[in-house]
Amino acid sequence: MMYLTTAARLKVEWYIKELEAKRKELLDADKDTAEDIPEWIYEVVCADIIDLTGFDENGEYSCNWPVTDNYYSDYPLSINKEQDTFEAEYLLTNSGKDKLQAYLEEAQRKQVICLAKALDTANNTPIPLPEEVLLEIQEEFKPGNRTYDFRQNIADDTVNPEFCTLVYGKDFIVSDNGRNFKTDKKRNAAYWDEIDATVERFVNEIASFSAKSFNFDGYDDGIIPDVREAVVEALKKCGAEFPFVDENM
Repeated sequence: MMYLTTAARLKVEWYIKELEAKRKELLDADKDTAEDIPEWIYEVVCADIIDLTGFDENGEYSCNWPVTDNYYSDYPLSINKEQDTFEAEYLLTNSGKDKLQAYLEEAQRKQVICLAKALDTANNTPIPLPEEVLLEIQEEFKPGNRTYDFRQNIADDTVNPEFCTLVYGKDFIVSDNGRNFKTDKKRNAAYWDEIDATVERFVNEIASFSAKSFNFDGYDDGIIPDVREAVVEALKKCGAEFPFVDENM
């Protein structure tokens, strides 16, 4: 999945502010109407860049957005695919995004207080979007682990004592691109970890229907591998394909 970098995100946000300013100026002066031009939001502009209009053959996005029915922006919004975007191998779930967003908002609140009291600077400590944390996860998370601890510092020299612990299979998963990559050992291991996490949720859900309490002590190696194997083999008979690298199994 493609995302905008921090610099590109700020460029889009500033561009939208300029659109809003010009729109207000024209409407306040009764120079034009805006009946057919909705107000813009960050998500709409980003969707046009990444999902709809996209980039030309040179990897460039350039679009002059309308501000009123008959007027356009003073200059186009320009985004370079190579410099201003990145692909994420992992994907945040809704619960993971909510958890990370709450953590980052708290870091932002602490940063504002720190700067207001002139205790530190934050020239090199921007607060990222949740999606941008995926870059760090992609580079540092080791398949086979179950959690990833992320820490966003408060300011340049002020360490945040709090971590945000993200659970693999619950808070973040492998993206579709990772699933389709069949021979890369790292991605393939994460691919099977995601399947195991899904099986574990399924088993626990089914277990909740038991008429009496019990435990899984009867399985020396745990019940998950047996259930996974049974389900995978049944689906293979229907034509499903589950690629794996030998070292990961």
